[in-house]
Amino acid sequence: MVVKDSYNKSLNAAISSRSKPDLAYFDQPRISDYAHDDTIAKLDEYIANSAVIDNTKFFTSGLATTVYKGSQYGVPLNMTTSVLFYNKDIVTTPPTSWQEWLNTPVTGHNQSLFDGIGTGGYAGWFTDPELTIAYVPGLLTADLTLYGKYVESQDTTLIFYDPNKVLSSGDVYLYTWDGDGRKITGNWPGTAMFNHGFGYYSWFFHAAYLTENVIFHDNAGNQTGDIVWEIGKNVYHQETGTWTFVSEVHHKATVYASKILEKTATCDATGAANNLNAPEWNETLANQYNDSLDPTTKAYLKTAVADSNGDLLAQAMARYDYIVKKYGTAMFSNFLDRTIPASGSPLVSNEGTNNALVMGAFIVMALVALAGFKLISKKHRYH
Repeated sequence: MVVKDSYNKSLNAAISSRSKPDLAYFDQPRISDYAHDDTIAKLDEYIANSAVIDNTKFFTSGLATTVYKGSQYGVPLNMTTSVLFYNKDIVTTPPTSWQEWLNTPVTGHNQSLFDGIGTGGYAGWFTDPELTIAYVPGLLTADLTLYGKYVESQDTTLIFYDPNKVLSSGDVYLYTWDGDGRKITGNWPGTAMFNHGFGYYSWFFHAAYLTENVIFHDNAGNQTGDIVWEIGKNVYHQETGTWTFVSEVHHKATVYASKILEKTATCDATGAANNLNAPEWNETLANQYNDSLDPTTKAYLKTAVADSNGDLLAQAMARYDYIVKKYGTAMFSNFLDRTIPASGSPLVSNEGTNNALVMGAFIVMALVALAGFKLISKKHRYH
């Protein structure tokens, strides 16, 4: 028998090494994780034509846990029921809906209605209903009414970016926990994140399973400290220890961009190296673009900024533009349908390059002026 956490670890390792099993058992939260990245297959057509599986025989709520964005990815195996407890000394009239539960203020106590449940989508506690005066914890000398600022939870892709591979040159594991003890990614070491190369890792969270605290580590002794996941942000930068936000379409574009960087590793946007494989470009990369990307991501790639000093997406676009411009579409097709800079126009825009150009122009002008001055001086000398 394989225990749950070891099973999840082994399954993630198998998927990462591209040796996926044909059939696997998933905890319900993992369905959306793997369906989001097309790691598992849609079963709608198979189930519709099955003489064995009858969806009408499953509880509606149980069947719903196997559905992601309208498609079914599994069949229920078993289900459990959860209940909500409340303290009658604090809550005299229990809420009858989630909205009532969210709107219930806490009066006369130094604890909240949500203690033991987790902060969920709450961005802070305030002492006024307008949510302008933040609550500062301290000794209570009188009754206190608090109001929680609620932020609607959304499906979120958590990204760990370590471009210099300081933490790990291989797998990065994600360990998570909440104030109520939930461990969405399982007991230590957690789960291996998807490795897209170039120090870019990701893991998808369904809105109902967002977590509060994270640790990134290599499962070999190297790890970050305990990190609080900042609300509204989804990218943790290892170099600076800071959080930023990127949209889901930017993430998807970056994942594809990493494939461009991988296939064109022998070429850069300055033209210092060139050893490109045309079939890899015109077939492998183009087919992946046409077959695996949605229209929104394709449109995003078409107009994405090109900058060899930018993030992974910008670097990939700078390299793409350089290759198409230098060798032409007869050899390397412009399958992203990007507007390639005209001859003589800079492919990438970065401050260092611009400064160098300006300085070079200044030096040339100075030399011309100096030469003119000497010529005039010679003429004056012989007059």
